[in-house]
Order: sequence, then structure tokens, then C-alpha cells
Amino acid sequence: MRNSSAKTGARNLVRVAICVALVALSSIISIPFPGGLAITLQTFAVAFIGLTFGWKIGVATITCFILLGLTGMPIFSSFGGGVGVLAGPTGGFLWGFVPFVFLCGVGFNGITKTVCAIFGLFACHLCGIFQYSLVMEVPFETAILTASVPFILKDVLFVFLAHAVEGKVSGRLALSGTK
Repeated sequence: MRNSSAKTGARNLVRVAICVALVALSSIISIPFPGGLAITLQTFAVAFIGLTFGWKIGVATITCFILLGLTGMPIFSSFGGGVGVLAGPTGGFLWGFVPFVFLCGVGFNGITKTVCAIFGLFACHLCGIFQYSLVMEVPFETAILTASVPFILKDVLFVFLAHAVEGKVSGRLALSGTK
């Protein structure tokens, strides 16, 4: 019994490491946008990880990702890293990945997963809007129009795409004990 537990723990550790790499790679392709923002594939990666591996692996992944970035490793958008990024105008979106991946990972079936993922996406945007408003010293409404509205359609589409890809991939992966 103990050997099985060790194998599961080792598998989950490898899953987290691979997922951290996936989120980091998804930030490399970065299209700069006005206001210090950028378009990346991170929303897709975070949604995919939560939907595919569940909330435990998802939260562990994002926690490791943030901690690595906090050390200065250039794994955030446009090869950024360090405390300055997490405390900067777009840092709220990084912190928002935690509730996002959590909510992506708690859904049970197709429609529940999608609804939870959309709520997670809005929680992520809310964190991003709040920090952007504080750091940039702009009204909350201005932060919504600058930091969220231009990206929300793309992000919703990424959630649906992640759900579609997860549906194809999950059946091919041995995911026992991850959700």
C-alpha cells in the first residue's frame, strides 16, 4: 500500500513540474498591448491544467509557478520575473490564476466544468482589475475597460478551447488519483 502511495506522489510531482513548464512556455509568446498588458496563452494553459488534472494539481502548479517567478526566474509574460512583476499592474492576473485553476478543477462533468471555469476566469479578471486599479491609481471602471474588456472574449474562447482539448486528452491519460 505504501509503495502505491509513493508512486502516486511521484506521478503528481512530475505532473506539477510538467504543468509549471506548460504555463511558463505559454507566457513566452507575448504580444504587447497598451497599458503594460500583453496577450499570452497563459489563460488557455491554466484552464487546461485545472480542467485536466483537477484543483489539487492545478493549485500546486500555479503556486510553484508564482514562487519560481518570485525568485526572479523569467517565466512570466515577456520573460519577466521577480517581486516587481507580482506587485506591478498586471500581477493581479498572476495571483488570480489561483482561484481560476481551482474553479476549473472542481467541476464534475462537461457543463459543470465549463461553468466553474468561467467563474474562475471572472475571479482571475477581478483580481487583475483590482490590482491594476490600485497600482495605476485609476478608477475601478477605467481598470475594467483597460485591463479586462480587451481580453475577456479571447479568454472565454481559451476556456472553451481548453475544455475541448481536455475532453480529447483526458481519456488518453492515466489520471487516477489526481482530482
